[in-house]
This record gives sequence, C-alpha cells and structure tokens, in this order.
Amino acid sequence: MSVYGRHKITVNVIGVNGMKFCISGDKAGDMGIWLMDEHVGLLDTPVETIWSSSAAQVGATFNALRFQAREVTLPVVILDSPSRPWQMADSLWRKAWSYTEDAQIEIISSSGRRVLSCRLSATPEVELGKGGQFKGSARMLMHLKAGDPMWYDEDVTDVWRFDGIRWNGTVTVTN
Repeated sequence: MSVYGRHKITVNVIGVNGMKFCISGDKAGDMGIWLMDEHVGLLDTPVETIWSSSAAQVGATFNALRFQAREVTLPVVILDSPSRPWQMADSLWRKAWSYTEDAQIEIISSSGRRVLSCRLSATPEVELGKGGQFKGSARMLMHLKAGDPMWYDEDVTDVWRFDGIRWNGTVTVTN
C-alpha cells in the first residue's frame, strides 16, 4: 500500500524456532504482535572513532573506526483476537526469542529485503496497563543486541560465460 507515493515497509521477526511474525506492514498483527513507534537502534549502525595525540600535538589524529554491537529496543503491543487470547500470542512471541541464539528482524521495502540478526540482551519489560489481561492486551519492550550490527541482503552474483576464446559478462555494483 502506498502513502503519499511511498510504500509501506514490512517488518517481520523470524524467531529462533522458525516462527514468523509480521509486526508492521500490510499483514501486521498476523500473530497478535504489533510494532510500536518508539523503537531505537534499528536505523544507524553504531560507530566509534579512535583518535590519538602526542604530548605537543594540537588536537588529535584520526586512527580508525570501530563498529560496535547494535543495541535495539523493540516495543511491541500484544493483543488478543477472537481465535487467540493475548496470553497465547505472548507465549508464541517469547518462544521466538533466546539469549543464546539469534532471531532475525527482516525489513522488506520497495528497495529490497534486509535482515539483522539479534538476540535478547535483557529481560523484556511488560506493562499490562489498566485492565491488562482482562482487556486482552499488553505492551512489551524487548531489549536486543546484534553482535554483528550490519543489515544484510541476499548476495547477487553475475554469470560469466566462456565462448572458447574469452570470458564475457558484466559486473553489477551496488552500494
């Protein structure tokens, strides 16, 4: 679906158990989980620069940069449906995450598909609010860490053909 000429972005979570949750996009909430707006850490890769200076130097000299582990806070709301109480959705969601194995956050947009592997880094915070389970809803703040902070997409390979004399083909370069 397009909004002002922009296409909706789909956000899926593929759990450590292989279960897939669409948490944003056209099929959001297919398993009772919706992404809230206050997420942090999904956009920019955390980078630290390293500098050095000598005793008589004015200022400092850039030496390198280091990509840090990515800290992500992922707020979701868990809601019930006529076919599934929120407790069941909550249980399925929790089983999709681990402290020792990576789950995947998958972003699908008009420019392609990207995947970030991450796992729980701290206990999820749950807020039942007024009425909570009686109203069939809960808010959960997931604390995640991606040891490899980069988003990845599928590798694209170009085919070269040998005609008996020379190799022919092209190389596609994207950034």
